[in-house]
Formats: sequence, structure tokens, C-alpha cells
Amino acid sequence: PTPPVKKQKLTKLVTEHSFDAIVGHGAHTLILGTLPSEESQATAEERTAKKSKPKKSKGKSKKSAETVRLEVEKECFLRGSTEGMNYGNWKNPFWNIAATAYNYKRELTTYDEKKRNLIDNGYALWDVCGRVEKKTGSSLDADIKTSVPNKIPELLTEYKDIKKIVFPATSSNFFVKHYKETILSEWLIASFWICTDDIGKMSMNNIKHSQLPNVRTGSRSDLEALRDSGGRVVELVIVQSTSPANCRHGVTPPVKEKDWL
Repeated sequence: PTPPVKKQKLTKLVTEHSFDAIVGHGAHTLILGTLPSEESQATAEERTAKKSKPKKSKGKSKKSAETVRLEVEKECFLRGSTEGMNYGNWKNPFWNIAATAYNYKRELTTYDEKKRNLIDNGYALWDVCGRVEKKTGSSLDADIKTSVPNKIPELLTEYKDIKKIVFPATSSNFFVKHYKETILSEWLIASFWICTDDIGKMSMNNIKHSQLPNVRTGSRSDLEALRDSGGRVVELVIVQSTSPANCRHGVTPPVKEKDWL
């Protein structure tokens, strides 16, 4: 007998956009994620609607309206906002780490206060991708099908004091993908540098600098010597992703926090 033909599962794609850059004059460090997750972009109303839908799994009934309300209220309290926000998954420790560094409570601080704290301390926050098409419901960068970059060259041109770009893990892959054809040959904004000592080891292993002719490698003392000579040098650094999905091989929130601090 002819075996039954399996129906091909269709993948539904959704287009997502990044938030505007969080940046102020005097910024010295730019943190570049890939793109805010669906969880981060959701408002309290959207989270409530999603949780109110009955589960497809057998034996799982629809949650009561009161249960959903309490869950969403708790999550919004822990994330510090009822609106969409960067790193808005309450299980993502990015804002907890910032709170540890600058002595405040994530859950007791509004999103506007969090953003102001970053700006006041010289940090800018944006994403490599300005728009992506990805599998619906997925938080994995690997499920991004197409992506359009944000205008990072223009940002670096306007904010001339930025001297370091920090990538939470895989966002550097998208950075290289989008800019390897131009960052090296056309960008006259700065020279780019990866340190070969201390935290630079992770960056050396993860940033495909061999594809980036305009990116040099060397010691931190060499980097500072270049800066002392008057040239603008932007250091590229990779740190552990704070995503809850990054939890293998003992990468716990305390490990992430130590890396970021």
C-alpha cells in the first residue's frame, strides 16, 4: 500500500519592528541587541488576551479571568511596565543587572526611569535589526528569516563620544551580516577594535572579525595608544545574552550578571 502523504506544516511568519534608540548626548557605550522579543513588545492587554486563550494541549482548560489578571499583574510588576519595552520579558535579567549596577529596584522603577538611568550613565540601547520577518511566537534568533538593519552608522556619526559597542551574544552575527560589506570599506566614522585580553577573549571567539577588514585586534594598551594619538576607535565587545533561552552549560543569571558588570 502507498504510505500516506504527510501534510507539510506551514510556518506562519510575522513582521516585527524594533523600538527607537535610547540614547543621549554624552553616550560612551552602545548596547546592540538583535530585536525585542514578542514577549518584550507585548502590552498588558496583549499579554492578557494571549493568556486568556484555551491551551491546545489535552487536559488543559482555559484559565479563569481572575487567574489571568493576577498573572499579568504580577509579570508587569516584575518587569516594571505595562507597556512594551526593551528586555521586557520579566525572566530576562537585563534590567535586574542594570538595577544592581546603579542601586535601584527593577520592579519599583518605571520604564521611563530605567531609560533615563541608562542615558544619565552614558549608555545607549538599540538593536541591530530594525525590522525582521520571523516565525510567529518564536524568540530564537535562528528563526529570523529576513532582516533589515537599523541606521547604526548614522547613530555613531551623530553621537561621536560612543567608543564601545556591546553585543549580547548572537546580535553580533547580524551586525557582521549587515555591515561586513560597508563597515570596513565605506565607514569613515572610526576604526574598530577587538581586544585580545580579559573580556576580549569571548569577543575574539564570537565576532567573525576575519570577515571585517576594518576591524583590528590587539591589547587594551594598544587600543588606548591609538586613542591617545587622536583617532576615534570603537571597541567591539560580546557579553553573555541575558535571554532566558541562554541557559545551557551553567549560564545562570548570576553568571550573566558577573559578565555584564
